[in-house]
This record gives sequence, C-alpha cells and structure tokens, in this order.
Amino acid sequence: MNQDAEITQLKSELQDAERRQSEEVVKLAGDVRKLEQQVKMYNDLLRGSKSQETASCTPQ
Repeated sequence: MNQDAEITQLKSELQDAERRQSEEVVKLAGDVRKLEQQVKMYNDLLRGSKSQETASCTPQ
C-alpha cells in the first residue's frame, strides 16, 4: 500500500474512532444527568423523612 492510501486509511479510522468517542461521551453525559436526578430525588426523600422524624419527636 502506498503512503497516501495508508494515510487516508488511517485518517478515516481516526475519524471513526473520534465519532465513536463523541457518541460515548454524549451517552455518558446523559447517564450522569439521570444519576444526578436520582441522587437529588433520594436526597429530598431522605430530608423529608428526617423532617417527619424530627416533627414527630418535637414536644407539643
């Protein structure tokens, strides 16, 4: 294979790898956003249950 053809092939492979990497980054960013939402939801639930515990222990 001559050098020009080899360089063209390598550039094509590099572009494919960069595209796959970009797609994976987008997917991971979406996963992170979902996890952030879940953590926030569970944190809010925990805070809510702690508030209820505190309220039930408060003398009236």
